[in-house]
Amino acid sequence: MKRLAHLAAATLLLVLGVAARAQPLCTLSDLQSAAQRVSLEQRTLLSFRVEVLGDRVTPQTAAQIAAFKSALAAAVYDWMVCRAPSHETAPALQHQLAFWLGANQPGKPMAGIYPADENTIAGIYGADLHIAVDQLNSSPEFLGIVAGFNISCGDDHLLMLYERKDHRWQRVLLWQGGRYQEISGAFGDFFEYLLLPPSVAGGWDVAAAHGTPWCTSRFSGFRIDLLRISQHGQPSRLLFQKAGGYSRGDIRPVLSPAPGGFQLSIATNSLDSRQFVKTSIFRYRIHDGHVHRVQPVATTPVGFVDSWLQASWTAASQWSATRGLASLHRLHTAFATPSHANSDFYSQFTYRAVRGCSAPSQVQVQLEETFARQEKITSSAQLYFLLEKHEDHFLLLSASSHPNPSCTGPNLLHLTQ
Repeated sequence: MKRLAHLAAATLLLVLGVAARAQPLCTLSDLQSAAQRVSLEQRTLLSFRVEVLGDRVTPQTAAQIAAFKSALAAAVYDWMVCRAPSHETAPALQHQLAFWLGANQPGKPMAGIYPADENTIAGIYGADLHIAVDQLNSSPEFLGIVAGFNISCGDDHLLMLYERKDHRWQRVLLWQGGRYQEISGAFGDFFEYLLLPPSVAGGWDVAAAHGTPWCTSRFSGFRIDLLRISQHGQPSRLLFQKAGGYSRGDIRPVLSPAPGGFQLSIATNSLDSRQFVKTSIFRYRIHDGHVHRVQPVATTPVGFVDSWLQASWTAASQWSATRGLASLHRLHTAFATPSHANSDFYSQFTYRAVRGCSAPSQVQVQLEETFARQEKITSSAQLYFLLEKHEDHFLLLSASSHPNPSCTGPNLLHLTQ
């Protein structure tokens, strides 16, 4: 999982669009040529034979993906500038674009598919072209257009944002990945975006999140980007990035507004091998041009402790009570340090109990660490985390090797995972 998250961070090159490209001639012949180029680039991409369940992307395939995306962006731009009425609804524009570009036809036979040997296949890259047009709730003056298509073990997307000005559509954002050597460089698996109101960011910004495809693991990488859209002739730009790992297929990631910013709810790995995954919340507040992660970080006591232990100390300290912070820092540092240098030793974690305390606002989480050598358990240790419950988040008060005598309620673990 760490390798995949690193790949996602290393291979993504954002291509941020400025307000407009070269003004199209807007003749019917020019528009038809733009649509024909999309079809040609798609057929070429479909004809490429690639490894079955292959993660690698050859330079030739990467170049053709870039050519296909460039043709899509140009064709959509020409249609929006030349033919799309400024008062047209999003569903009508989606129908027009899909018809014009031959998209949204999952059952459509694809040119380039032909018998393949047992190791390679054609007709994968570029298949199932789909177009989605949405009226953005933050402002009726903006339209979001997403174009996507299949790649090996996933899909790739590009986002185009258009603003209505002087009774015309003007492109203010083009967001897509650069060329990639592995499929983890694609904007795929899931793809979400959100237009933030000016009151939040001091300008029109877009929060966008996507996963990274992978063929051989349920764990992969995700990415969150905060983008400032093009305004007053200035190019769009990247304000903030966050990369991490997530579990694919367990819980559909959800990007949504939050007070002062936005949040992504997503399945991430749990320390507990029995639980396997947990729901994590990545909530961010935008203030004076800076982006800060804020609470909540999880929906359950176990999820909070799990996130606290796996986060950096800079983040975990913000989720901890000031009193006893030095002790919590030592625990956090020790937890991040391997227990044994010898590879014969390993440890595994199990959450054993969640108990209420005499103070109604407090709850205790018990975590057991079991040490083993060559598949044989040698010892175990217990940690007890005392949390304070708030309206929508938790605060870590203390951690100890002994249970708090005030926390003797029934075990609610099965109700809080």
